Amino acid sequence: MDGWLYIFRSTPYGSARFTEAIDALLVAGVFGLPVRVLLMGDAVQALRTGQDGTSLGFKTAGRQLTALPDYDIDHIYADIDDARHAGVLDAHIDLPVQFIDTHQQQTLIAASNMVFSD
Repeated sequence: MDGWLYIFRSTPYGSARFTEAIDALLVAGVFGLPVRVLLMGDAVQALRTGQDGTSLGFKTAGRQLTALPDYDIDHIYADIDDARHAGVLDAHIDLPVQFIDTHQQQTLIAASNMVFSD
């Protein structure tokens, strides 16, 4: 497995970083670059349905994530422990998310040519 891995750790509504990173990933997808996404820590909150980031002055994170598969970014992962802690592990998610443990994350990171993080 090669390509880019972007690791989101921060809350999707704390700054513009989340939105800017998603925009950059969409551009990479347009150019056919293999991109994978890993949500960890507070970033798993982006998986919650029914969010509305506009009231905070941000784009809605969940809506942004659902655009990824339209740009051939189909490999979306989330830390299983963080998702469980945030209460999103068993929630209805409108994305093809694979929940992975620490060992699987290490393998994913090691197999990526480029790793970016917020």
